[in-house]
Amino acid sequence: MIGSTFVASEALKHFFILPGAITHDENEALDRYLSSLPILSEGEVDRKQQFAFARPVYDGVEVTARAEAAAGDPIWVGERFVRGVSVPVQLMEALGRANRAVSEIPYAEVGVDPPEAPLSSVYVDWYELGSFFVPHTDRVGYGPVVAGLSVGKGVITMRWSDGGVVHDVVIEPRSLYLFCGPIRYEPWTHSVIEVTDRRFGITMRSRGAGHSQREESP
Repeated sequence: MIGSTFVASEALKHFFILPGAITHDENEALDRYLSSLPILSEGEVDRKQQFAFARPVYDGVEVTARAEAAAGDPIWVGERFVRGVSVPVQLMEALGRANRAVSEIPYAEVGVDPPEAPLSSVYVDWYELGSFFVPHTDRVGYGPVVAGLSVGKGVITMRWSDGGVVHDVVIEPRSLYLFCGPIRYEPWTHSVIEVTDRRFGITMRSRGAGHSQREESP
């Protein structure tokens, strides 16, 4: 059960960590697979047809601190949600494991309703030593629970803040983490403020209850 396998942060009762969620061999296999993928420019990747890394562009400026790849449904492309390329078979076990963990969250105890849909959207962020991810809140079109799997060699520090209170959480390689409830939404933000070595962050989300069909691609 999640209560005996997950460690909830004392300060963040809606944040759960499962250290050693994958074996060393699984971690190495995922690291080899993900590091073999190309890093292209944003304009070279068709997110609905190709699973490859690209450096995201915000306000016309390419982000150099990380690269991202996306698959599944839904993913955000341009100004709308679309159905992306199928989740690669190499990531299906991680997705299944995350869905099993989501089903074991003690929702009644933490005062949160369970999600209506399974995790089906997969993003992978490629970080190197010194990389970071700016403070942000995941889009409301995604579901109420977010899962992440930390792959590679790097240890990261995630920072959570509601604009006043700040909490830092250290996440080791091979750890699976989940968050839900108030910290999933504004005014809470989360960021990556420290990366000690190459690390892939596999983020898995579901389709949110308020996800509009009008946001789908034709």
